[in-house]
Amino acid sequence: LVKGVLSPVCAPSVLAAAGGNINRLVTDTRRIQSAGYNEWRDWSAQTGIDLSQGRSALVIEDFLVAIRAVTLGEGLALLPRVLVQDLIDAGELVLFSDSALQVDHTYHVAHTVASVKRPHVRAVVDWLRSSLAPLA
Repeated sequence: LVKGVLSPVCAPSVLAAAGGNINRLVTDTRRIQSAGYNEWRDWSAQTGIDLSQGRSALVIEDFLVAIRAVTLGEGLALLPRVLVQDLIDAGELVLFSDSALQVDHTYHVAHTVASVKRPHVRAVVDWLRSSLAPLA
C-alpha cells in the first residue's frame, strides 16, 4: 500500500509554544520514541539538528498510544504518515519539520488468494489503495 515514512508531528499548541522555532521545540519538548529503535537518532543525522541538549525521550512502543499522547500535547514524535495524515488534515497535529524519515517498513494488505474473489474484500482492498494513493 505505502512505504514507511515517519513524519515529525506535534500538537499545534506545542509548536506555537516554541514560537515555531524548531531548535527550541526539540530542546524544550519531550520527544516520544515510538519505533522499535531510536528513530530520533536517524532523524537527527538526516536533519543535522542536535538533540543531545534536549529532554530525554519517552518510549511508547504502541503507535496508537503515541499518537494520542502527541495529540494531547505531551510531546513530539516521528510517527507513520499513514496513521497520522487524517489528524494532520483535521488540524489536530502539525508537521514541525519538512524532513520526514524514510524507514524500511512498508504497509501491505494481507488476504488469502480466495478471499480477494469476494466482492466485499475486493471493495475494501480497492478503497484502501485509492485512499492511500496520495501517500504512496
